[in-house]
Amino acid sequence: MSIAKIVEGLHCISETSPKTGLSHYSYFLICDSGNLLFHPLKKTAQLKKCSRLFDENGGIKLQLLTHDAEASSSCDWIHERYGAGLYFNAADTPHLVRKSGCPIANSFSGAHRISDALEAIPLTGHTLGFTAYRLVHPDGVFLFIGDFLVPKGGVWVANVHKLLMRVGIENLKLLKEIKFDFLLPNKSKGLLQPPFKLVGSSRGTAIDHAIEVLERRR
Repeated sequence: MSIAKIVEGLHCISETSPKTGLSHYSYFLICDSGNLLFHPLKKTAQLKKCSRLFDENGGIKLQLLTHDAEASSSCDWIHERYGAGLYFNAADTPHLVRKSGCPIANSFSGAHRISDALEAIPLTGHTLGFTAYRLVHPDGVFLFIGDFLVPKGGVWVANVHKLLMRVGIENLKLLKEIKFDFLLPNKSKGLLQPPFKLVGSSRGTAIDHAIEVLERRR
């Protein structure tokens, strides 16, 4: 497990499997109104090693999830220690409650602002309620993208449910229009670590390739 400062007030918590080389990420955002933890690492023993970071910065107010699969027993531990409930799209509730007994702080159904700097952007595709979060920071605009679009082996790979393929592809296209500088996925495979810069023509090329791969599988 390692902790890396991305920009002022935003940290990446990561753990990498030595066997597969796959890395999983959680992000800790320090806010005046209360700190946020995006999709806690599922290995609670690893997450507990971050207690000092959390404690020294005032704890955790909310746990934000992009979709139901990010819920785990780690969410329960965070709630027990800091009182932070879950924040996620209500459409994913049926599957989420099977993965964690953590109380729900807020379940929403549409795009909205969480604060002046952070907004929730529903992007159905990976799941019915999949939601990205867009953070505007003095050092750049960051999009928390879960595993809807992840870097793997030098290319970007989209994960879309087969029953949501049509709307998922349309929302992948929408990513070309959303203003952001960096993607913050919940996992990746390769030597590079977050943040992943994806701007200009390289963004369009990466997303088009991911869509082509999906369409070949339809």
